[in-house]
Amino acid sequence: MPAWAGPYDAETARLDALLQDIGRAEWHAPVRLRWFADGRPTSRPTDVSGVIGHLLAVDGLVAAAVGLDDPVAPYGENPYEAGSFARNPYGRDPYEAGPFARYPYGKGPGGEGPYGAGPYGAGPYGNDPEGEGRPGPGPAERTEAFWRALEESGDERCLRDPWRHQAHTLVRTVSLAGRGVTELPVPYGTYTLPLRDALLERAFECWLHADDIASAVAYPYDPPAGPHLHEMIDLAVRLLPAALAERRRSGLAGPARTLVRAGAPGRSLRLEVEGAGGGHWYVALDSPAALAGPERQVALVALDGVEFCRLVAGHLTPEEAAAGQEGDREAIRDVLHTAASLSHL
Repeated sequence: MPAWAGPYDAETARLDALLQDIGRAEWHAPVRLRWFADGRPTSRPTDVSGVIGHLLAVDGLVAAAVGLDDPVAPYGENPYEAGSFARNPYGRDPYEAGPFARYPYGKGPGGEGPYGAGPYGAGPYGNDPEGEGRPGPGPAERTEAFWRALEESGDERCLRDPWRHQAHTLVRTVSLAGRGVTELPVPYGTYTLPLRDALLERAFECWLHADDIASAVAYPYDPPAGPHLHEMIDLAVRLLPAALAERRRSGLAGPARTLVRAGAPGRSLRLEVEGAGGGHWYVALDSPAALAGPERQVALVALDGVEFCRLVAGHLTPEEAAAGQEGDREAIRDVLHTAASLSHL
């Protein structure tokens, strides 16, 4: 198993251990999923079973990217409708027919590349099955489609087995795929992550939703191991400059103060993260292409590592998260609100 798949493998195993310990009735314990949307806290009520369905549906984005069957929208179907796995989740092995399984080391059935065309092979985002420039469904749309299909089917059987099978198969598939697979694009609707980061993002989501479940059933649950937590924080920090630029284009953040050439030093915020998995990072403020560093530091934010992750997950407001602040107030506000905006259902 490649080291970059370790956090996902660990977090799915920890959640599976939790699920083994709870009783059948606790699968219906109420859980409220939380995230930030349009600058304010948002939530969605569900139960433990719904949380696992959510993880199964969104992990399906990664599964589809490596050629496994997508549990929500198999190839050839409308991506906004539930697919065959959702209609009949227990009737067959959902991974027996994927193009990667049929052509694990060669090209796809049409010679399109090492992983085949897959369900999201066309379009500018790599996730438009019609090739018409539309982004495919993101995590929220996929989750709602999957929940709706399960509700219509009336099948309330435990989703633990298909979710765990998908997680095992993902880890096994990326372990056999070789080094070149790390940059394979994984679509998240309007944006794309390379496979290496996408699997880390899914580990992050698995931990936070496992914590949601643990809180609902009064089960003790610890944060990830320090090295894994550090990787999760690093991913979030790497996403901040581009997300900040997007918020600025939408009028949700203050304007850039200076024009900076790509690779040149620009205004930066220093992020000091304390506790296990901590460290310090510099966030570029005026351009994602600028070089962030101490030369032009204008602000400092210090906070605990778990608190930072809860902010990124939309479980804390920006006002609740920061333990220490110093310097440019607008820059601090923009970075904290941008961190919260990274959250999604």
